[in-house]
Amino acid sequence: MAPPPPNANAAAAPSVSVSPLMLAVTGFSTFSDRLLEFFNQWDSFIRHATAISDELCALSTPAPVPVVEPEPSPESAPVPNPVPAAEPVPAPGPSQPGEPKPNGGGDDPSAEHMGRICERMGSGSLLRFVISRLGDLPWLLRTVPAALPRAPNPAELVLRAIGRFYIRARSKNTEAACELLLLSYVRAGCPLRPGREVADDELRAEAREAALSWRSRLVRSKGRVADAAANDARGLILLMAAFGVPVEFPSQEIYELLHAGGGLACAEVLKCSKLFVDKLRDVVADMLDKGIYHQTVATIVAFELQDAFPLSTLATCVIDRIGCTRI
Repeated sequence: MAPPPPNANAAAAPSVSVSPLMLAVTGFSTFSDRLLEFFNQWDSFIRHATAISDELCALSTPAPVPVVEPEPSPESAPVPNPVPAAEPVPAPGPSQPGEPKPNGGGDDPSAEHMGRICERMGSGSLLRFVISRLGDLPWLLRTVPAALPRAPNPAELVLRAIGRFYIRARSKNTEAACELLLLSYVRAGCPLRPGREVADDELRAEAREAALSWRSRLVRSKGRVADAAANDARGLILLMAAFGVPVEFPSQEIYELLHAGGGLACAEVLKCSKLFVDKLRDVVADMLDKGIYHQTVATIVAFELQDAFPLSTLATCVIDRIGCTRI
């Protein structure tokens, strides 16, 4: 008599019992991989944020403006006449006695002299004065922001002083002086004509044209804005911080300029421009939408934008993004 056939249900039981276990092991392995990748991403965020924080704490002044030894006879500035010889205050020089005061008080003749240049809107005289004192950069960084608000129209004074140096600077000294004027104007809070909340329409149109012309030159010479030299990128960022970002300027390029020019190192200065910080919020949102997290997190920390972009929310986005890429 033949033995009875084996029970089919009994034979299938082992495979049924093993399948859920294998699924659980596989699921746990996938979750472990995703969690490990998240921690790697988060550690990278923390390193970037710590580096930026350390750099900001170490900086007592903004990113230094490149200084070149003064030339024997600097070329003439937009205003043909030099500083008037009849001025009762002695001509500025690096050997002025006494510690200059940041408020441009009477104890510092050079600071008072600069203040009077601003009061009479002497754009060419102001540029030549700054060039003559480039050897004393700390003094300029203290004194120029305090002197600019004494002008009847500080925005026009600065824009006229820098002229069209962004197309072709007459010398390295001129380029350094123009950059310092822009930085000082932003640091002073971008002061306007008394009683005005926005710059004159004509002035804003001129600044917009300057920013777009500068961008066009970078694209023609470098192929793209991201490859701009640090001084070019920094100068253009300062110009837009001072007078506003043209609506035609792509967010991606603002982001690239900020990092190419070392903008995070002078974030304390750029934060003085409400126009720029408001635009930067849109730029950061656009970069996060594109999945660019590392340098964007550094930007958020440097400009203290955590209220609009909480790091905990960014961590959740990273986890979700990693999960989507794993599926």
